[in-house]
Amino acid sequence: MLFPSEVSYFVSGSVVAIVSVLVWYYRRNKHTLPKLHYVDSDLHRHILKSKPGFTSPYRPPFWLQNNHLHTIIATFVPKTKVIFKREYMDLDDGGVVALDWAQDGSERLSDKSTILIVLPGLTASADDVGELCNMASKRGYRVVVFNKRGHGNSVLATPKLQGFGDAKDMRRCVEYVREKNPAAKIVAIGSSAGSGLLASYLGEYGADCILATGVCICPGYDALELFTKRMNFIYEFLLLKSLKKILKKHAKVLSPLLDLDAAYRSTRFMDFDTHVYCKFYGYEDIIEYWKYNNPMRNVLNSSAPVMCINSMDDPICVARNIPFDMFQEKSDWLLVTTNKGGHCGFLEESTLTPWSDRIALDYIDAVLEFQGAEIEQ
Repeated sequence: MLFPSEVSYFVSGSVVAIVSVLVWYYRRNKHTLPKLHYVDSDLHRHILKSKPGFTSPYRPPFWLQNNHLHTIIATFVPKTKVIFKREYMDLDDGGVVALDWAQDGSERLSDKSTILIVLPGLTASADDVGELCNMASKRGYRVVVFNKRGHGNSVLATPKLQGFGDAKDMRRCVEYVREKNPAAKIVAIGSSAGSGLLASYLGEYGADCILATGVCICPGYDALELFTKRMNFIYEFLLLKSLKKILKKHAKVLSPLLDLDAAYRSTRFMDFDTHVYCKFYGYEDIIEYWKYNNPMRNVLNSSAPVMCINSMDDPICVARNIPFDMFQEKSDWLLVTTNKGGHCGFLEESTLTPWSDRIALDYIDAVLEFQGAEIEQ
C-alpha cells in the first residue's frame, strides 16, 4: 500500500519524466527541416520564396517515430469524407475506367478552375485519398480520382488489368479531361504506385503530356528492385491480399485468361506478377515485364516540372533507391526528403493530417503562379 507522500512522489516523478521526454523530443526535432535537392532556377527560387512550408520543420507526432508504426497508423486515421460522383470513361479496346469527381465545393468553381487528377496507391480508391481531395477542393481545384481498370470497386469490362507502368489509360484520361475542359489547366498528384504511373506517363509522353505539373509522393523509383526482391513480409502479404481481392471480384471476367488458383497461391510479388500481369501483356518473364513498366525508364524525356516527396525511413520504397544525382541534373525536378514519415504517412503532430498533401498542393500552387507570371511577361 502506498502512502499519500509516496503517491505524490510517484506522480511528480512521472510528470517530470514525461515532460523531460517531451522537451528532449522538441529539442531534437527543433530544426528537422525537409531537405531539398534541386538545380537552382527561377522556378525553384519562386517556390522557396513564396511557400514557407518548404523551409519550415516537418514535425511528426512524438509517438510515431517508428517507421512501421507511422505507416500502419496512417492507414487507420479517419479520412475526411468527400462526396464523389462517378463517371465511366470508355477506352479504345472496349474497357472502361472509373473517374470519381469530388463534389464538395464544386458549385464555386468555373470552367477555368484547374483540374487535379489524383492517382491513388496500388489498391487504394477515392475514399483513401479523401484528405487530399478535400484540401485541394478548398483551394479551388476541381478534383478527379483516376481508378485503374477494375479498381476502386469499379466494373471490369474486358479481361485485362492495367500494368504498373502502362500509361495508355492515363493518357486517355488526360485527353478526355482536356476535351471536356479546354479552358482549364490540368495537374496531377500520385501516391506510391500512383506516383509510378505518373512518372511513367510523364516520361512516355514528354512534351506532349498536357499536364502543367505533377507531384509524386513516396515513389519507388527502381520498381525492378522493389518488386523482384523480398519486401518486408507484412507489407507484401497485405498488398498481395488486396490485389487478390480485386482478382476475386472480377474472377468471372478474368478466369478465361488467367490461372487464378496460381495467382491466389502467390506469396511474393514476383510470382503474382508472373501469373497475372505477364499474362495480360504477353511478357516472357518478370524481368521483361518490369523492364517495360519501370517508372523511371523514360524519365529524362519528361518536360513538366515535378516534385518528389520521400521519407528516409520509408519501409517500402526504401531510401537507397532514391536517385539523388538525377535531381542535380534535371532543372525542373525537385526532391523533398524528410527523416521521418514512413510510407505515405507524413502525419503532422498537431492535426494528424498528411504534411505531404499540404506541401504537394503548395508546390502546384507555386508552379501555376510562376507559369502564369511567365505568360503575362
